[in-house]
Amino acid sequence: MLAVTARTTSELELAVGGGWSTLGYSLRSPYEGFSATQTGSWGLVAHGGYTLLLSDYVGLGVGVGLGRYGADAALGGTLRWDDVVDTDGEHYNHLTTVQGWHEQHTLWYLLPEASLGLRLPLSPTFALTATLGAQYGLPIGISARYAGVTTHTGEYPQWGLTLYEVDDHGFYTAEPDGRLTPPTARATWDLFARAGVQVMLTRHTALTAQVYATYALTDALVFSGSATPLGFADDRADMHDTHYFMPDYSSVLAGEMVAQPSAHPVAVGLEIGLRWLFPHSSGRRYPCRCLDKY
Repeated sequence: MLAVTARTTSELELAVGGGWSTLGYSLRSPYEGFSATQTGSWGLVAHGGYTLLLSDYVGLGVGVGLGRYGADAALGGTLRWDDVVDTDGEHYNHLTTVQGWHEQHTLWYLLPEASLGLRLPLSPTFALTATLGAQYGLPIGISARYAGVTTHTGEYPQWGLTLYEVDDHGFYTAEPDGRLTPPTARATWDLFARAGVQVMLTRHTALTAQVYATYALTDALVFSGSATPLGFADDRADMHDTHYFMPDYSSVLAGEMVAQPSAHPVAVGLEIGLRWLFPHSSGRRYPCRCLDKY
């Protein structure tokens, strides 16, 4: 960003930070007694850039960054299928209870950027700073993991009986965890803003502390919407004649619990950086009024 001296004509900056992020999709559950919610996860940013100063107050910058966005989909409740048939040909109601189930998505972006920088000097060593700009997000990695507990039970109302932990009838408790095939990530156009303070450490070095916010204007994920969600019965025409419930987990992003097929990542947080200031080749000499002189 901008220096606190009119003698500076350009600068380099490196900064890292972290905070909260989300992939920006929303979930809903069309099933009574079952919930599906999405919360954010921790975020990470790092960027470097070059700024050409147009005046003491304004500069134009270019740079490249790295960003991590995350989301946590939480599922819970009981799914129920009435009047299905077990392996002995008996009619019953199948219940799948889901507890502590989380699906975590992580998306990494390479972020070329262009920006407009503003500065308001308050003293020779201290200034307020702000940056507004745009980024082009290039996805370089995406992953998905899941973990939780599912319990399958069977109600036999004709006998007033509920069966638990009878594996050969498909009534069991499982605690699966592992990796999922992640959704396809797209490149995005983003807007970002940073605002904070700059403190001179030496004649040509400054420390910055800034809050940041980023919002993706375009969709980041491709949703298929065709997979069978967690614990659901096999989607076959003869499911009432066949005892079969899916033991495997399909991503919540591939099913009908996605409220709308769009995802606009958001990130907010705090970053700390260093700036190296490059003055013009004036023959005049100026006293340094920096923190190390007090």
